Amino acid sequence: EASVEKKFEAIRLLWEACKFEVILMKNKPFSETRFCSIFFEDREFTSLLEYMDDAEAYWLKGPGFSLNSNMSCHLTEEIIRLASEANKDSPIRGAFRFAHAETLIPLITKLKIFNDDSHIFTASASMDSEVVKKRSWKMSSLSPMASNIILEFHTCTAPNFPDPHLYVRLLLNEKPYSLCEEPDPETLCPASALTQLLSPVPCDWDKLCAP
Repeated sequence: EASVEKKFEAIRLLWEACKFEVILMKNKPFSETRFCSIFFEDREFTSLLEYMDDAEAYWLKGPGFSLNSNMSCHLTEEIIRLASEANKDSPIRGAFRFAHAETLIPLITKLKIFNDDSHIFTASASMDSEVVKKRSWKMSSLSPMASNIILEFHTCTAPNFPDPHLYVRLLLNEKPYSLCEEPDPETLCPASALTQLLSPVPCDWDKLCAP
């Protein structure tokens, strides 16, 4: 008879297959799919599996450890440089970078737009807790297939910020998020809010990764 560990590993593999099945067959009802139909009738169990995915990402790529966001140091340095050039009327109209979730999630973490407490991703967390159920740290929303982050820089006046300075708007998967406590109605914030969040960490890997 298979051990508990092997049974659990089999379930995880089936769950991974289900997720890819959703991507490839998105218009097909779950009840008619090969892998997702296994989980279709037990929504409580699928919620647990989703929670496990989120917890793993929280500790391995997200806010669980400061090292995770510090790994994006080269990228944050580049963003701060571009923000500085935008403030000087740079001829650059767009800078594009392409990467995997392992690059995007540490940057999302650095931007602090999802601030769930770590206690909801520990062994003592209760799946019945409203805090767990309503958590914002969900990989299905943060980093679905073809996820993207857009930082728009604007030199303009805004209702909450009448002086003509540089402002920034953040969009994650085409949805706006605020980088400051009092954004204007278009979620514009002073660019200084972005540079403060991305306060550079020296990219000294010997120090960052030291035990």
